[in-house]
Amino acid sequence: MTFTTPYGARYKHLQNMLEQPHLLIAGTTGAGKSTLINALMYTALFQSPNDVRFVLIDPKGNELIDYVDLPHTERHCHSFESIEKTLADCVALMDKRYKLMRARREKIYSETDFYIVIDEYNFIKFRCSKRTETNVKTLAMQGRAAKIHLIIATQRPTSDVIDGCIKSCLPSRVCLRTATRQESKNVLDCFGAEALPRYGEAYYQTPDTMMKPTLCSVPYYSQEEIDKQVNFWLAQMQTKSA
Repeated sequence: MTFTTPYGARYKHLQNMLEQPHLLIAGTTGAGKSTLINALMYTALFQSPNDVRFVLIDPKGNELIDYVDLPHTERHCHSFESIEKTLADCVALMDKRYKLMRARREKIYSETDFYIVIDEYNFIKFRCSKRTETNVKTLAMQGRAAKIHLIIATQRPTSDVIDGCIKSCLPSRVCLRTATRQESKNVLDCFGAEALPRYGEAYYQTPDTMMKPTLCSVPYYSQEEIDKQVNFWLAQMQTKSA
């Protein structure tokens, strides 16, 4: 995706996060994970609306509801059954894309970026079936070339949630304030996130900045701004169907 507007220049780290194969977002309750997810989705819609689709895994059922009716949102799910089925279907989509790539002799899928946004990954880890966790890890390991990207958020960045497979497959991570030094180390492999301000700042780490995460701001978009963006795309959808 290409970002060329002044908005992209203002928050270049958001652009960079969306360009990563996958992204892990961690932090204590109320630190701003949902705010950052909103900023990423807002940015993707603002910059590349024709080249992005979302699947929203929302265990609480109310964190990602602003985007439910968008034409870009393929699914919004929150029940055990719907989450398990949706992630299985995402693996099937990935396999279908690889089949198309082989037929076209492509190394990288040439069409739409597909973002699977998972809020509260710890819910999947401990309350969904083992097969569902396996599907998440399959997407993390194999989704990159198929342009299937995971954005995984958790308020419980403990070693049993962020295990070795997740850490190795999601080397790009955003760590907001953590409750303990150990949680900071679990996410970033270094201390520091436990001392961040309550809101507004995070450490951002990519494979290029291992052990030297970058301090960045987490932009806040008001409900009014989000509604304006969503209503614009709903109006566009209605215009096309008229």
